[in-house]
This record gives sequence, structure tokens and C-alpha cells, in this order.
Amino acid sequence: MRDSLSVTSRPELGSAELREILDRQPELIVRYDVTTGRIRFSNKTYATAFRSTPSALEGTDIMDLFAPHERDEVRAWWSGFTPDEPVRAHDTLVETVLGEPRWHRWTDTAIFDDEGRLLEIQAVGRDLTDANQLSDEVHRSEARFRLAFDHAPIGMALVDSTNHIRRTNDAFRKLLGCQAERIIGRDAGDFISDLSKLTTTDTPIETVLRSPSGFKRWCWVSVAHSAEGDRLLQIVDVHDRKTAQDRLAELVGSDPVTGLINRRGLRARLSRAVTKAHEERQLVGVAFLDLDGFKLINDSLGHGVGDDLLRSVADRIRDTVRPEDTAARFGGDEFIVVLTGLRTRQDAVDAANRLRQALASPHRVRGGELTVGASIGLAVAENPRQSPKDLLRAADAAMYQAKAAGTGEIVLSDHRMAATLDAQIDLRGDLEAAAHDDTMRLHYQPLVDAAGDIVAAEALLRWERPGVGPVAPNVFLPMLERSGLMASVGQQQLRRGCREIVELSTRVGRPLDLWFNVGLREVVAPNFAANVRAALDAADMSAERLCLELTEWSDLRDRSHALTVLAELRELGVRIALDDFGTGYASMDLLRDGPLACLKIDRGFTAALADDGPCRERALVAAMIEMARALDMQVVAEGVETESQLRRCLEMGVGLLQGWHLGRPVAPADWQV
Repeated sequence: MRDSLSVTSRPELGSAELREILDRQPELIVRYDVTTGRIRFSNKTYATAFRSTPSALEGTDIMDLFAPHERDEVRAWWSGFTPDEPVRAHDTLVETVLGEPRWHRWTDTAIFDDEGRLLEIQAVGRDLTDANQLSDEVHRSEARFRLAFDHAPIGMALVDSTNHIRRTNDAFRKLLGCQAERIIGRDAGDFISDLSKLTTTDTPIETVLRSPSGFKRWCWVSVAHSAEGDRLLQIVDVHDRKTAQDRLAELVGSDPVTGLINRRGLRARLSRAVTKAHEERQLVGVAFLDLDGFKLINDSLGHGVGDDLLRSVADRIRDTVRPEDTAARFGGDEFIVVLTGLRTRQDAVDAANRLRQALASPHRVRGGELTVGASIGLAVAENPRQSPKDLLRAADAAMYQAKAAGTGEIVLSDHRMAATLDAQIDLRGDLEAAAHDDTMRLHYQPLVDAAGDIVAAEALLRWERPGVGPVAPNVFLPMLERSGLMASVGQQQLRRGCREIVELSTRVGRPLDLWFNVGLREVVAPNFAANVRAALDAADMSAERLCLELTEWSDLRDRSHALTVLAELRELGVRIALDDFGTGYASMDLLRDGPLACLKIDRGFTAALADDGPCRERALVAAMIEMARALDMQVVAEGVETESQLRRCLEMGVGLLQGWHLGRPVAPADWQV
């Protein structure tokens, strides 16, 4: 068989006589080069089926005759030929010049060279539509499906069992605003948010359709499952309707997610409550609730789960407050309760305690349990001159004090808070502007090995407030975290850190590693691993030179997702270090389960290594070092401030050291070695 199909033995088709014979045949005949895709020969019957002529087709790309979504199928068909099995048959629909679908059976013969490489395909197609060799019902069913699919007024996409898109219609491509080449073969989840919900239910979902160019539209998505595991997605554009509904809800003062009144409706209610309280010589209070841990759940589990959790929180608040009180969603994960008819300030505190207790038990969301607490700031209007706006601002300031004191705290505003409120608001506004404008910078503190050589630098965020000067990190970092800007700032600064450490390495004449702090909330944020890879690629820096220092493990509830992301980064080559080791059980939890390469001993333990330090804490440090060795982890001692601490660390075998005794954090321009 192989000899009869060799390149040297195939007949030449260029003679006029042979062409005339082939053009008269009712079968569709074509030869094309597989390596280039160019058509070498086609007879008149074949060319006519594709609304062309033989001379016009020859030399063109065979793929131009197929729809974009069919081209991958054609290439997969080619890969099935072997020198031992060079002839294969298949059935397809070909649309005639008159638009009539006709079934054809194709016999494809593959031509290989002497080394077994596929060179070309010789295909012969025979019309079976009128030969009763195909079921009429199959013919009609396929034709109906193609007609309905391609011309449906709603978006449609055929997705295989691995969630990859195999075919789309024109309406779906118009929704995304791009051609099929940018869609076919991609994971459907790249375009449709919350697609995983459709694996367990046939109920349509309202979700966001994301285009490759970045714009988003609200859509209804439903799915039909096949026995083979394929799925037909049907996408209906509801963006304009939903936008109008949300706008209408806003205008009438109702929050579309929770059903509570919104910020607009709250203003009128609070204004009436303040006026009435003054007239009746009673007190009115505002409880400002900010959910603890909601942002993490929303980022890691998705906005759909987050909205369901907000609805559950709203129901708890609604069931807890009195009929004469007002519950509102202020925005994001913030809620306001207007407390009327109060006799004393303690009445407001009692109401806040009831709200805190009501929210403390787990919420049942989509078959699972989620727990969020609430930090509550309280303000009570005792002065007739205190406006509703003043009352809200005072409660807001008290809420931030509650956040700073720890999760689940309640703080009642007093005169001292009011005096500092304007300063806090100004500071927060300047910080948000600095984050938006990317005006914060990194300083670098050296890490030194046992031989005294600088081998790495830790990037530390610094902020010069315009007109004021440097702001202490322990002041602006918590505020940055509460504002929800830490993830975006972290991405900006990681790109800067990778770029600057490469520049510093060039200046000092040897490669320096970058140690960079990240919170676990950043790790579970969408696309974190991809952003790390992008930062490394942009700086042309190897992953092995980056060490991510983890913080905030104790506050993280969804640890399984974080561990998955960390394992992906470790596989890439990025090292993972646990910062402030020894400060809690949660660190041991990560030590057991996480892909850690380094432990950074907390500076509180390093301080105990001074000559007059407690013996018990020295023994703990020694035990930490031995444990790290047993787990094949590198040990770093931070906070080395004296010669005696340095000497004792070296005696204990600590491999890397950091502290003001060895070098302070400085700007890149001031770095010296």
C-alpha cells in the first residue's frame, strides 16, 4: 500500500485530457498540500460546491473553505492518518450554491514521503443525499441544528467535556466583539464568570460576560447537557435591562442585592429621625457595621457567593432591629442601622451587641457554611446642632477605631474621636490618591549570609505624604488594607521590586534575590500567580530569585485555595517564606501544610538572643532552628540590632540575617555594598 502511494508514483494531473475527464465526474475531487495548506488541484464539481472555479481555488489555503470553528477539527482529522492506515472516510454537510445542505461521504487518501511524513491529502466526495445511504432523519436533524445554531438571535457556544469552546455562532461572537479565532479552543470560563455553577444545575444564572478587550456585560446563561459530556451554552444579553433595573432601584432608594434601603434612601430616613429625636427630646444613634473577613470570601469564592452572603447578613440585621429602626446597606460590605427612641448611650451599645451576636453564627450559603463578624462604630446625637452628616462621619470614625482594635469590636464615638475625624479623612484621601497615582516607593533592607555578604534585599513600602513628609508604615499600611487597595498596590510594587532588584544587581556586580511581603488575602485574589509571572517576565528575572514572605495566615479562612496558589508558585520556582515565625498556632498550621522553603524568626525572639536575654526564649529559638533544619528549610533571623545578637545567631547556625546592625532600609539610589 505504501509503495503504491509514494510521491514518485502518483500520476500528474496537469494534462488537459485528464482534467477534462475529472471535471466531468459527479464526485467532488481535491488535492491539497498538508504542510502549506495550499490546494494543488480541484475539479469543477468541487469548485462549484464552494461557489468558485478550479483556477480560482488552486493555490489558495484549504482552510479558507472552512468556518473558523471547524479548522481545529480538520487538523485533528489529519493527525489520524498513518503510513499503515492512509485511507479514511467521513461524512459531512456541504451547502450548495442554492443554499441547500447536501450530505457527502468523503474518502481521503494520505500521501507520505519515504520517512513517513504526511505530505498531501487526495479527497473524493460523493453526494449521498439522494442515495438513501444516510438516514433522512439524521440529515434533517443535522441541517436543522446547523440552521438553528448559526442563525439563533441569542449567543450560543458548544463546549466540550474539558470546558473548551469548539463552536460559536455569530450572535455570541458579536456579544464578545471579536472573531472566532480568538474564541475557539479557549476555556469558556475565560469569558463567562461563575460558569462552574452550571455544572451542577440546569437553572439559568445571571453572570458577567467578559470580552477579550476588557468590557463586561450582564447576561443570562443556561446550559443543555449531552450524553457524551458536551454542553450547549445559551447566552442572553440582559445588560441594558439590568442596568436600568439597578438605576431604578437606586432612584427609589432600594439596594438591588439585599433589598434594604440604599445610601440615597438612608439620608432621608436619618434626617427625619434626627429631627424627630430633637422634637421629642430623645436620642438617635447610628450603628456603622463593617463586615470582618467579607472581602476575602468575595475575592476567593466569587461575587455570586459574596452577594448571597450579603443577603443573609441583611436578613439577620432586619430580623434583629426594632420596627421603628432603619437598616440600610451603605455600600460594599458596610451596613448602617439608625437607632431611634434611645434614652441613654448605653441603649445604643446594647443594640450593637445584639447585632454582633446575630451575625456571629455561621451563614448557610450554597450548601456550605461561611462565618463573618462585624466591627461596629456607634455615634449618638446629643447636640441639636449635630447634623445627620456629622452623625454618619462620627460613626464611620468609630468603626475604624473598632477595626484597629481587632475583629468584632464595638466602639462608641466620643469628643476626642470627633476632633481627629477630619485628619483621618484627609489622610485616607491622600493615601487613596497615592495608590491610584502610583507615588509610593520601595526601600530595600539587605539580607546577609553567614560570611557577611549581602545576598538579597527585602522590599519595604514607603510613603511620602505631600506637604507632610514620611508616614509611618504602621499608620498607612492598615488603612491601605482596610480600603481594599492592598492587592492593586501590591501588584504595582512587585513589578517595581523585580525591576529595581535587577538594576541593583547590575550595579553591585552580582545577582541579588528579592524578598517581598504579601498577605494571604493578596494570594487568594484573582490572577495572583499570573501577576507574579508577569512581573518576573517584565524584569527578565528568574523565579528562583524571588522569595514571597507570607503574613496574615491566622486571619485567612479559605486556606485550601491559598495553598493551591502557593503550590503553583513553588512549582514555578518562587520560594515561599513564613514571616514572623513563632507568633501563633496558625504559623504551625502553614508549616505543616504549605510549600515553605524559608522560616523568618520573629524579631521578638531575636531580641532574646542578647547577652541579657531570657534563657527560655533562647531555647525556643534553638528549637525553631533545629525544626527548620529537620524540614530542610532555610532560617532567617530578622531584627538583628546588636553585635551580641549577631554573634549568637551565627553560633546557632542561622544562614541569613537581617536588621539595623547589618543595614537599614534605603532607597535604591542610596544602596551601597
